[in-house]
Amino acid sequence: MQTVRVNVNNATARLTEFGAGAKVRLERSATEAGVYTELSTQTLVAGTDQYAFSDATGATTDWYRSRLSIAAPSVAADYSAYGTVFQAGSLAANAMLDDLLELMPKATGTRDNLNALSDCLVRATGYVTARCGRDFFRHPQVSGTETRYFRTDGSDRLVVLAGIVSLTTVSYSTSEGGTYTALGAQNTDWYLEPDDPEPGDSYYVVRLAGNGALARWPAGPRRAQAIGVFGYAAMPEIMRAGSLMLARKMAALTLGAGGAPLGDIDQAIPLLPAETYEAIRWGSRRARGFL
Repeated sequence: MQTVRVNVNNATARLTEFGAGAKVRLERSATEAGVYTELSTQTLVAGTDQYAFSDATGATTDWYRSRLSIAAPSVAADYSAYGTVFQAGSLAANAMLDDLLELMPKATGTRDNLNALSDCLVRATGYVTARCGRDFFRHPQVSGTETRYFRTDGSDRLVVLAGIVSLTTVSYSTSEGGTYTALGAQNTDWYLEPDDPEPGDSYYVVRLAGNGALARWPAGPRRAQAIGVFGYAAMPEIMRAGSLMLARKMAALTLGAGGAPLGDIDQAIPLLPAETYEAIRWGSRRARGFL
């Protein structure tokens, strides 16, 4: 069982467009480009911009898409275009909506503004990410691996500032554009080290073993290739807290009693929560290699 949330921008306006009884329709596929099957529909409600669907048989690796329709569609013109496909297990923000809801006073009525609160989380995450110069998500987010290439300096140490969760294959090339030769197994030819270990931290260094097949990385661009999972297996708590507290401030200014729109957040930097300052400081060090 998993919950899939669908945001509708300005449900009130969309009701005017599609008429009374308009529907939000959710579809699922096992693969991104596969065949999608409709799971469920919900009736569009004026003023409600987020809809939670329960998928009893879905997996976090499944893909979803949504669209709107009139109450009883029969031809293609009765439907809207599909939104961007997504995975329920993927993240768009450094903190969860439920975490933000727990911090918001019920008296403000913000629990009825789930779409606006989600936007605050995404905006806060975007701001913190931009200030840090990198994000702290898992890459790829839900499943599978990525292939990345790195410049090496001729030492036995390869620094991966994106962070490493796990690697399946590590290879090297003696020339740019040349073929890659795979090293042996982890802890035989190479091993991972965190540099600055902290709870929940990611690895940042691929170190060649002293008695392995390769003593030093060939120096130059694209001399190393790594296949695996990068970033962080789970969002570091300092980043989650910093983004969450900034999102709460945004929500209070935007949705609170008499709250004015936040506008350009850069103008409000002196008012950033302390947790946000700490998250930016911590994340910036990792983006610049000061581990």
